[in-house]
Amino acid sequence: MNKNIIAGLILLSLGFAGVLFFLHPLENDMQTAATSTVADATVPTERTDATSVESAAAETQTTPVTTMPAASRTEGNFTIIVLPDTQKYMHGFIHLFANQTEWIVSQIAARNIVFVIQEGDLVDDASSEFQWKVANSSMSILDGKIPYSVLPGNHDKSNTYNVYFNPSRFAGYPWYGGNYSGNNNNYQLFTAGGEDYIAISLEACPPMDAIDWANRILQENNDRKAIVTTHGYTNLNAERNVHACGDTTYIWDSLIAPNQNVFLVLNGHTHGESRRSDTINGRTVHQLLADYQEMAEGGSGFLRILTFAPAEGKIYVETYSPRYGKFKNDNASNFTLDLQ
Repeated sequence: MNKNIIAGLILLSLGFAGVLFFLHPLENDMQTAATSTVADATVPTERTDATSVESAAAETQTTPVTTMPAASRTEGNFTIIVLPDTQKYMHGFIHLFANQTEWIVSQIAARNIVFVIQEGDLVDDASSEFQWKVANSSMSILDGKIPYSVLPGNHDKSNTYNVYFNPSRFAGYPWYGGNYSGNNNNYQLFTAGGEDYIAISLEACPPMDAIDWANRILQENNDRKAIVTTHGYTNLNAERNVHACGDTTYIWDSLIAPNQNVFLVLNGHTHGESRRSDTINGRTVHQLLADYQEMAEGGSGFLRILTFAPAEGKIYVETYSPRYGKFKNDNASNFTLDLQ
């Protein structure tokens, strides 16, 4: 055979082998990338702190989604759901926000859910139109299904809050009572367990004019049991002092203490849980902090279930994640309050 032909065949063979050599590592890289993508979809790698999904699950007891405490199945009992700060879901976990509101709607009849309270910080970045669209889409799942309230946390304070959650959004509902300073401060009326209730939501670090407005509304509805929600109020030590607002004792002194119908105060903002109960003039006021944003996945979908049992004079408080179908069973997350 011609030497030139032989040399050409050798070079061709070496070239083909070289192509095979370079293709093989590339194929392995693609398999690795595909494997990583699947793993990320199952256990997201984005974290707000060092807590892992596994450790978050270890802190909870496994309970089927359909399981309910005996109290919630008793005739005359009713449930209020509390949605703590959802801001961190905006960073790769937006599906958890919608998962919460979808679960609420699915449980309205079974748990006799009468009201939903959102504690502020709907979004993390008030300048992000994308985040507001996510918040709007997730909260819209409740529209026409269940009465609910929202308020602007310190991360929500912008004109955009009142673009998506303005008074006109709620004006057509009979349970919507009114508002002050746009929908930054608002109230709702509902009846449950044979008693009338008013729920007032106040913006983060409410100014005194908002406090004055809330006082007037509470006095006009002093025959109703009152729940007050504001974004920042108590800290992890159950003290009335939080970052961004500073000393919040003025809310207690100017609004909570003077109004005899207030029995429950709710807030988020501070990362974690705490509670305190103060008795004034024979009336006990329970004050509850709940905010799970430092857990894995921006909160792991945890929300608060408040089951009111009027015949027993009790409120059963539970912390539950529709994402995992689990309850947190520690004393800070699962407890019972007296209902006067």
